[in-house]
Amino acid sequence: MKPRPSLFFVFRQLFIILFADVFPRSRSSAANQACAAKKLGEAFHINLQIDKLTWRLNGRFTVNQLRVQRNDKLVVIADTVSGKVHLPALFTRKGLLRSFAAEEVQIAILSPNQPPIDNNTQAKQPVFPLQIWHYQMMFRLFNRLQQHLPLLTEIKAFTIKNGRHTCMFKDLAMGKSGGELYFSAKEAQLPGLSVNSDNMQLQLTKITGHTMSVALQLKQGNIRSHILSSKDIGIDELSFSGECTLSDKVFELVKTAEARYNLLQFSLFASHDFTSKKYEAGIQLEETSIADFLKTFPDFSYRKIYELSFNGTVAYAKIHFTCNTDNIWEHTFQLDMSGNQLKLKEHPADWHSLHERPANVSEHYMDVRQIQPLLLATILCTEDTTFFKHRGLDPVAIGYSLIQNIINRSFQRGASTITMQLVRNMFLNHEKTVYRKIEEVFIALLLEHFFKVPKMRMLEHYLNIIEMGPGINSLTSASWFYFSKSVNELSLTECLVLSYIIPRPKFFLEAFQQESLQLKRNLHTHIKRFGRVLFLQGIATQEQYDSLDMNITIQGKTLSLLQTAGA
Repeated sequence: MKPRPSLFFVFRQLFIILFADVFPRSRSSAANQACAAKKLGEAFHINLQIDKLTWRLNGRFTVNQLRVQRNDKLVVIADTVSGKVHLPALFTRKGLLRSFAAEEVQIAILSPNQPPIDNNTQAKQPVFPLQIWHYQMMFRLFNRLQQHLPLLTEIKAFTIKNGRHTCMFKDLAMGKSGGELYFSAKEAQLPGLSVNSDNMQLQLTKITGHTMSVALQLKQGNIRSHILSSKDIGIDELSFSGECTLSDKVFELVKTAEARYNLLQFSLFASHDFTSKKYEAGIQLEETSIADFLKTFPDFSYRKIYELSFNGTVAYAKIHFTCNTDNIWEHTFQLDMSGNQLKLKEHPADWHSLHERPANVSEHYMDVRQIQPLLLATILCTEDTTFFKHRGLDPVAIGYSLIQNIINRSFQRGASTITMQLVRNMFLNHEKTVYRKIEEVFIALLLEHFFKVPKMRMLEHYLNIIEMGPGINSLTSASWFYFSKSVNELSLTECLVLSYIIPRPKFFLEAFQQESLQLKRNLHTHIKRFGRVLFLQGIATQEQYDSLDMNITIQGKTLSLLQTAGA
């Protein structure tokens, strides 16, 4: 281990770097600076490169390029840098930089020896993703920025890279005043998200190692994200304000926290108790009108929604979530939408058809009462067990999907009830975005609460329009396509196969034709699992359960599909 450099050595190299252009030797001033920077960097175990630094006695400086690399873990590159040093602070080491500006700053966090992440292993860990050190790191970061950030920092383009993730900010301004930190930018590009706004600000106050107040505001901008929407989302106002506290036992976002999205206002809170291993969070939509809700989401794809007119307001919608942070499958999810006094002024003519059988139907259209009970029970068992109990949304399914998405670190499950699937197939598209999901939920609530479409009629519509493969848009068509028989001739095994296809109609046929081993395993598990559930519920008889067959016949072509999967 090398000894620490002497103070004389450090000041000598700094003197050469700062005043090389004033006292040139046999070599050029740039070469003197480069040599001194290299020596100084080696003394502190970093790679330091400086290209043409100019220094003035009033503390102002400029640098063409600055590059710092440390132990193959961190690289910082800054181009066209300028600023001012507060000279008396050289002795206190606090508030050294009064101002800092750069055309471009790039920070790369390197991990060359880190093993690749096993996504399959990660997905099986039911542990809450946030730990105490995440909160401690956040508080420590902003506390240090408050101490060492220049009074004013301006960077045209600022980039941070960490593995495959990149964050970029344009026209970034940072500063501090009276113990407050503020940040502003005109463009921010985060993983999976891009934000543009002429008024985007983050302000932090009351910063200590244990408390912090946060205020975020974005006005007149737009957000682009393939997760949120397939097109840009216009933002009139997006804001958040709240106070955070941290102790050795708990992190808390206090219940006075507020958020706003266009015309909608929310109150929210969160608490992470490290001792009891409990995470708790809640959000409540404050009183609003349907008109303001639709103005907040002006780009729903089904435009006839905007022709509806309501009396009254939404009193509130409240969500409450808790989980065991060591095993997040131990969770509760509560959704409360009671107390709302909304009335639909009139039923537009086009919506009346939902109560009736369509006038022009195909030869494959079937009355729900003509479909064998075993098939209906199978579909309800696999797709929506509480269909006849809920009113459009199933809180249990939402909680389960939320946990699945947390574990997989992605938006994979949407907790769609049969009502929501009907909405998607009748009125919307199959985009997997948050914006479309909100529209799907809204129309599902309309069908259940205001148009009051009977459950059996919704189920009938659903079974007669559901996508079951390329060009196959009903359960009856699927029965003939896959098994060359009517729905009332299907065995328990065939009913379960059709129920397996419903969430994955495009994938199934292609995977089946390719004799996918993954499909074989998954379908085998599905048939065994839900076949047993139907038997235990008394829906399937002992004879039907015992006759479960893993050799599936499609269009007269017999494939021992599950034979290699241990059937």
